[in-house]
Amino acid sequence: YESHPLARAEYIRLFGVLCGRTSMADSLFDSLQERYLSLCESVNREEKLKVLVNMPYDNQWFIPGEDNYMSRLIQDAGGAILGSKKNSRSSGIISVEQAYLLSKEADVWLNPGYVSSKRELCAANPLFDKFNIDRIYNNTLRLNAEGGNDFFESGNVRPDLILEDLIAIFNEEDSLFHYYLKVD
Repeated sequence: YESHPLARAEYIRLFGVLCGRTSMADSLFDSLQERYLSLCESVNREEKLKVLVNMPYDNQWFIPGEDNYMSRLIQDAGGAILGSKKNSRSSGIISVEQAYLLSKEADVWLNPGYVSSKRELCAANPLFDKFNIDRIYNNTLRLNAEGGNDFFESGNVRPDLILEDLIAIFNEEDSLFHYYLKVD
């Protein structure tokens, strides 16, 4: 439930205590925190990219609140989530029509379900073809055979890698991503 990526990653310290590896866990967290903060400092914050996130799930399109974990990662990378509730950790719900209107402002679309191509995206909802967002990325690069997504597994203790991906996406850098893939 932690809203800050480093607060989630800090649980590695708890596991270090439980496993009798406190100093090792502290060292791992300290280097992770240093890298994350260094990446944050490298971001130009003058003009934030406008980011549309997610897609409908069970006919409801969830948009994370401004103080949410995913929102914080996007903010730290130099973006702002469109439609995000101010001063809230809770997700709000918008309609597909509202998302369509937000898409007119969006520079980037992140995490549209489990699609890996624009054809799959448009098959999910034909209206998505009208969104006209060229930069679409999904956090599904590392899925296991059962459909588990490593973004939600190792990403919790490696927010620096997620942040690195987001910075590269927002700066249109060709990069070898850790968790993201371009949806073409």
